[in-house]
Amino acid sequence: MRGMVYFFIFTSEMKMEKNRPEGLQEEWSELADLYEVEGFIQTDPVQFPHRYRTKQDIEISGFISAWLAYGSRKVFIPVLDKIHRHMDPSPLEFIQNREFTSLCENRTTMYRFCKWHDLYEVCSVLYTIYTTYPSMEEWILASGEEPVHLLQKQFGHIPQIPVFNGASACKKLHMFLRWMVRRDSAVDLGIWKQFDPGELSVPVDTHVLKQAQLWKITSRKQADRETVEEITAFARRIFPDDPARLDFVLYQPPQ
Repeated sequence: MRGMVYFFIFTSEMKMEKNRPEGLQEEWSELADLYEVEGFIQTDPVQFPHRYRTKQDIEISGFISAWLAYGSRKVFIPVLDKIHRHMDPSPLEFIQNREFTSLCENRTTMYRFCKWHDLYEVCSVLYTIYTTYPSMEEWILASGEEPVHLLQKQFGHIPQIPVFNGASACKKLHMFLRWMVRRDSAVDLGIWKQFDPGELSVPVDTHVLKQAQLWKITSRKQADRETVEEITAFARRIFPDDPARLDFVLYQPPQ
């Protein structure tokens, strides 16, 4: 209730200040504080990488969890739980020991548009990464490429991961990077110390787009790459060192 009351009060103020959002920076921070709390983790896919302590386990869990984080949480959270029970006690060992090979010929549905074979494909790419580099962070740094572009290049042949050079908003990939890079957060893990949170983009899907329209942040109609750039540009005016924090302002608990 407090959040809803605050929403209407703040929306009225924002309509008067929409050309100067930085003038309401304290109010934006307070709205983000409503959801950037430990309690958020319990119903969010970020709960899975939070189960682990080692960097590589967190990376693998985080990537797979972000990949399948679409549709109904009531459906995909149990699927992710099942996958993690297969990978326990260590996702890294699951990958290094090639325990995923049993999924190669399994073409049955795992979740909506994804089959168990698709998980095999994800794990195969991860196996290649971890047999060459000590972590996904080191792999991206060594490439010298922009993280989202590299992830698209390597995983883009897999369902639900956008192909390189497309117009997709790449919500899952931006969310994964948010989890890995943002530091000093009650929700995000912040284990990638060599990346700058100020370079992150706001993860955008249709729900976030609707919220951004409601807040008069954008008038764009599609959740695509240009919309991500526009919303992130706005976010940098409020949180210049941490634009992805706007994601918590644009969040509402699922009904």
